[in-house]
Amino acid sequence: MQGVNGLWLTQDLYTTEKTIAAPVYWMNILIGHISRITTIPPIFLFHTSVFILVFLMLICSYLFFKRIFQSARLGFIAFLFFVFSNSTYNPPAQWPFELWGTPHLMFTRLSPLPHHLIQTILFMAIILLLFDEKQKLRPLLQNGFLIICTALLTLLQPIMVGMLTGSYMGTKLLFEKPKQWGKMLSLSIAFLFSFAILFFAFQGEPHSQLRLWEKTQQTLTTTPFLLLSIGPILLFAIVGMWMALKKRILFGITGLFLVIGGYILFRFPVIDQIIGITNVRVVFPGTILFLAWFATLGVQTLSRKKPLVEALCILLFLLSVAPTVIWEIQQKISPSGSNTPINYIPTSMMDAYTFLKNQSPYTTVALGNPETYTNYLIPALTGHVSVSGHPLLTIHADEKTAKQWITKERVTYVVFTDGDGSKEAFEKTYPFFTVIFSTPTATVYQMNK
Repeated sequence: MQGVNGLWLTQDLYTTEKTIAAPVYWMNILIGHISRITTIPPIFLFHTSVFILVFLMLICSYLFFKRIFQSARLGFIAFLFFVFSNSTYNPPAQWPFELWGTPHLMFTRLSPLPHHLIQTILFMAIILLLFDEKQKLRPLLQNGFLIICTALLTLLQPIMVGMLTGSYMGTKLLFEKPKQWGKMLSLSIAFLFSFAILFFAFQGEPHSQLRLWEKTQQTLTTTPFLLLSIGPILLFAIVGMWMALKKRILFGITGLFLVIGGYILFRFPVIDQIIGITNVRVVFPGTILFLAWFATLGVQTLSRKKPLVEALCILLFLLSVAPTVIWEIQQKISPSGSNTPINYIPTSMMDAYTFLKNQSPYTTVALGNPETYTNYLIPALTGHVSVSGHPLLTIHADEKTAKQWITKERVTYVVFTDGDGSKEAFEKTYPFFTVIFSTPTATVYQMNK
């Protein structure tokens, strides 16, 4: 919605505290501007972009592997590994060995969020610019594209680019002679410059509190569970890792640093906690790209380039991941939980959000209930600032205390849905709000002046 309102920098609309606008989530801003120019509803454009980007990511991943291997056959094998790689299924639990937030599940990589999908596409572009020696771009133009892609990806996922930069620099410094200083400097400068922008933009409150909270959000596991979560691809990938190290393939060594380093940080998140990040940030779809490359190299090694053995390896892999793929599809089509506001909003409730969207200025503050996701949906669907407030001051407070808090937070509107309880009790408890729009499932209140 911020792009729809003509903004080019992202402002944090989930707090009333003053924050610095920054060029983060630029993909969502771009979608907003396209919506503003074309007059296509932003929510429709958002979902359409997901379908387009998923298709584009699949096409790009095949072309990526084809280019890396310089072979359509090997490119297709790696493509199958990347798309269908999944966690090992656990029949007694009727559930895979799933680790929340990791890209091990197929539909996690095929994300429903545009900025997640564009991250993987940009990651592939950076890898090609770094390692594709047969490209015909002039060095100046090549390094220019590398700087642009690195900067854009850093503004979306700095941890991903930081790990790639460290892995690439380590590989080049330790194993390459002569050094390609142009690429090394372009990658490093673009990352450091973009990271500095984010670093200074996210100083102070509420970001310091957010980091304190995030460092406690670690996904804990055991080593056997983690290996089972990575899935059957690991059996072939280990062989490929050994071959890449044996032959000193620079692409593979970079992948080794990235993959093994990422999983060590994930399994033992001490450094993650010191930095102030959750450990799910150090494992991302780019990890599976490298695992798919390793697995393909492993299949090549095991099959000794015999087509029948190669086909048998791929068949065994597809059969081993099939139970989890089927489980994922069943989870997607299952009706359980699909009626929550995050997944489904009735038309009458959407009418209330649309009404609020049309109230200007869009910088006014609206109060929503976090239990029904209303405070999350207000900025996304209306462009207004959302505030939840302290439960003791908004739910169980008397009229005087509540009014003081609402005045302090500059609350102008309240969105009350049919999942928030009794509307009559709310109006009786807080008589200083007036109904300005109402549907069977949602009501918009405005504070009396």
